[in-house]
Amino acid sequence: MNVTCTQCHMKIGIEDSKVPNTPFSIKCPRCRETITVQPPQKEEPTLPQRSRPPIPGAEGAAGGNDAMALLSELFSKMSPRAAADLPGAWARRNILLCHNDEAVRAKVGETLDETRYDLHIADTAVDAMAQLREPKDDIIVLDPQFDQGRQGGVGMLQHVNGLTPNNRRRMYLVLVSPQLKTLDTYLAFINGVNLTVNTEDIGQLEQILERSIRDFNEAYHPFNTAAGLTSF
Repeated sequence: MNVTCTQCHMKIGIEDSKVPNTPFSIKCPRCRETITVQPPQKEEPTLPQRSRPPIPGAEGAAGGNDAMALLSELFSKMSPRAAADLPGAWARRNILLCHNDEAVRAKVGETLDETRYDLHIADTAVDAMAQLREPKDDIIVLDPQFDQGRQGGVGMLQHVNGLTPNNRRRMYLVLVSPQLKTLDTYLAFINGVNLTVNTEDIGQLEQILERSIRDFNEAYHPFNTAAGLTSF
């Protein structure tokens, strides 16, 4: 399989036997750009059909295709942490969006792949805090001016950063503002968040998240390995 770097256009050859069935990322050996690769679909081998005796009590049960559909639906409803425990599984991430601008909300909904992200939108700080009580939100996308009448943005920042280290570590806090620079690690550090995104770049939120979370996991990989912890 051949891959072309989107930055310097270098062609990179990958042995077909080493190409996984799911999307993966590699670094260009020339410019170090991270490239996300969508592998081609592999043809599934066809097994010969064999007649089998009926299973008692299975009359009316779903057929093979129906069973696979049911399994797929069940997997999509699993929590990200439970899904992550399955070998080779993609953990579908939950996002809590705390932003009062309808245009930004619509843009986020358009840019996120719903098979990879489950989007929840909070209308007020009270709504956001209620949703945070349920262990379902991995990523919080927050406008510092959210629900300004109740100082919702400030309150959310204080709440998340006041969590115990273990609980805080399981939340990826993203600050969105026209005053911020996207992927600015210094601004992220002084604001107590994992990622900063300029409002103008919200249309590329999924790509920005993928890169930021990948870099975060690479940076903390030795620590996670030593502590026996899973990556985010």
